[in-house]
Amino acid sequence: MQINHTRARIAAKKLLGDTNQLLITLLIGVEGVRTGKVVKDESFKVSWNPKDLNSTSQRARRFARAAALSWAVDALDAYLGDLADRSIYDLSQLSIPLNDQLTNRSIFVKLNSITSAIALPIGFELSLVHLAIQWRNNLIHFHAENELEKQYETFIKNNLISDESNPNKFGNLSGRDLIEEFNDGKHPKFKGVAAFIKSINTLIEVLDAAVAQKITVPAYVKGLLTDSVKQKDGKASFSRIWGEPIKEKRMRSISSLLNSLGVGVNSLDPDFMFLSEMSVRQMQQYLSLTD
Repeated sequence: MQINHTRARIAAKKLLGDTNQLLITLLIGVEGVRTGKVVKDESFKVSWNPKDLNSTSQRARRFARAAALSWAVDALDAYLGDLADRSIYDLSQLSIPLNDQLTNRSIFVKLNSITSAIALPIGFELSLVHLAIQWRNNLIHFHAENELEKQYETFIKNNLISDESNPNKFGNLSGRDLIEEFNDGKHPKFKGVAAFIKSINTLIEVLDAAVAQKITVPAYVKGLLTDSVKQKDGKASFSRIWGEPIKEKRMRSISSLLNSLGVGVNSLDPDFMFLSEMSVRQMQQYLSLTD
């Protein structure tokens, strides 16, 4: 068995979803309001009568971008927080004891802890994610005046170069312009928010691959199964799967369950065969569900 994606990454991916596309949809709708092409339908029973469509649309665009940025940062926060669950993730093999640090309320502390534990070097995604966190904090938290660490500011300025004829990995986004807008207390533009969302997605993939390499797979799978059986209809589902008398069908069902949890299987893998050979009673004992 192998971990393709942790449960934490699967959940974060669901949260991030099509955030960029949804933001674009909102901005298109706001532009329609500004031009008068979009009006409130009579079936929408709310009070809405802006005196200045241009001003209202401008503020709505800012709100949409800030909301998308906050949502993406929170998805990263959720990912890091999920990794703190000791019943599923044994992170003791990392260079720095991590589970306790990932319970910290500060996403800044959590991110620094895990990147230090896997010795992740400074790069585009890590630098932009740190900028995204500080920008989100300044937008959302009253009187916040968070600053970006110099090492990330320097990397962004020196490496994220805007060139129409030779675009960088985020289009023609200028790192120097981005830092200037942040330091001036402005709202991030769409290109910046899109780059932040993309960077968060990529960074989660990188962190997850590193974490998955350090986890003992059988213990991780046991933790996943123990948690899954406690969910709604979990016991009935497990009884149906492990109660299947035909071995081939039982193996397919277990394989499908594990795949849905981000675990890849090989039918000849000894750990997978161990799970497949169990009866319902044996599985309950294995997961400590019986006295």
